[in-house]
Amino acid sequence: MKRKQTTHDTTAGQPQARATRRWRMIRPTQALIGSIERNVNLAIDRNLDDTFTEDARTDLADVAERMSLSEEQALVFVLFMEKCTEPHIQLSDFAEMLGCRTVRIIAMMAETDILG
Repeated sequence: MKRKQTTHDTTAGQPQARATRRWRMIRPTQALIGSIERNVNLAIDRNLDDTFTEDARTDLADVAERMSLSEEQALVFVLFMEKCTEPHIQLSDFAEMLGCRTVRIIAMMAETDILG
């Protein structure tokens, strides 16, 4: 069977053009959950080293702004999001996940008092 060819006039395409522009403004990569996921992946891959801070700054700032948190609080928030399905979360779980010392996690936990 042959496909039916259709032609589009320019006025009929305008609503679609607006929808496309709207889609570009709300791309999934700009969603809050996307920023959270990228931060978690970077934190795990980089073990919270100096390059993590540089590379995650944009996404951390995005999460911080949307959630009305500081960037440090946003980092703690995204780490809790990664572990939220576990019934009991210990600081050593975060240290193991990130490949760093528990003392480093304890230093970050001062920011969680405001979140709780």
